[in-house]
Amino acid sequence: ASSQARTPEGCRHPSSFARSILAFLQPNPDMSDALAIGAVTAVLKNLLESSHSKTLVDSAVGTFAVSTQPPDAFANENENRINLFLYQAVENPALRNQWLPSRNSSGDRLVNAPLAVDVTYLVTAYGKHDYYAEIMLGYAMHVFHESPVLPRSKIRSALSPAAPGANWPAQFAETHLAEQLEQIKITPQTIGAEEMSR
Repeated sequence: ASSQARTPEGCRHPSSFARSILAFLQPNPDMSDALAIGAVTAVLKNLLESSHSKTLVDSAVGTFAVSTQPPDAFANENENRINLFLYQAVENPALRNQWLPSRNSSGDRLVNAPLAVDVTYLVTAYGKHDYYAEIMLGYAMHVFHESPVLPRSKIRSALSPAAPGANWPAQFAETHLAEQLEQIKITPQTIGAEEMSR
């Protein structure tokens, strides 16, 4: 369920802007593994931290952090921040039945079909002063809008241990996320009032 963020007085700006990510998980050297969902989050975090337009936002609001925690973790914090919260992961219905399990001549199952997953994120902005949250939210929306499909080269560089601000498990670089059959796609996801109030 989605969460509504509460920030300090004067800095309140919950956001219902969400994104859907398509990821594949399969126990195969050329596919992603069980770390893939965490790796997708790391790639999106890196995207927000390394965009060329970040300099413009920095000049307007000062530096800001990018985090991946539940929104209410920052309820009493007075800091410029964009938070990327994964709140839903569901099997993709359109891709679920495109592949069947592999079986040998005896009918025994050898390999399961790939697990296609849509993961949805809630993007929330927090600002020290009036208008800061709106500026940072606009920045996040712009970055994701300009990156509807993430290039494989971008995924590899984002998950490299040498990537700026890389504070995730080193094993993320070995997930083969960039080599999966489907590239990571980013699309807007509308959240209704009922879902936001849960």
